[in-house]
Amino acid sequence: MQQYCDFFKTLHDELIPTGQFGRGTHYSVFRTLVWRDELGAPLDVAHYLDFSVIWDEDHDVRVFDAIKELHHKGLLSAAVFVGERKGMFSLLVSDSTMNKMSDDLFHRYYQDVAAVTNCVAGDHWPSEVGVVSSPGGIISAQDEHVVLYLATISMLWNLGVKDI
Repeated sequence: MQQYCDFFKTLHDELIPTGQFGRGTHYSVFRTLVWRDELGAPLDVAHYLDFSVIWDEDHDVRVFDAIKELHHKGLLSAAVFVGERKGMFSLLVSDSTMNKMSDDLFHRYYQDVAAVTNCVAGDHWPSEVGVVSSPGGIISAQDEHVVLYLATISMLWNLGVKDI
């Protein structure tokens, strides 16, 4: 399996689309260590974070420049899905994480993510931060199909922060 970054272990890697969903949509799953929970609170010991990258037809690995920066700044723990489509960086948190976040915490989190993705490795990536049940533009398809696709990936891989 391809290794995209030294900080992430590749658990599953689709290099090309399977089927006809979402204009070339395919995904990979990664594992890393985190020292913050989904809300950004420090953990006493490291935990695993399993998250998925949703690729579009061009499989643009530059998305890892942004992911790596988010990880370095302690912002990746809330993410279960990350993707780039048409120059837009998308990060989705789980519905359960969103239900635990206050509006103020979510707004600050969005601003922190946007500050990272605005200029990373020479690229300007406008960002959107959303929730799995309302996925925004991470995949070019009908929302109900996107939600089902993401829920299936999440169920298969038990995405999120977990004990080692």
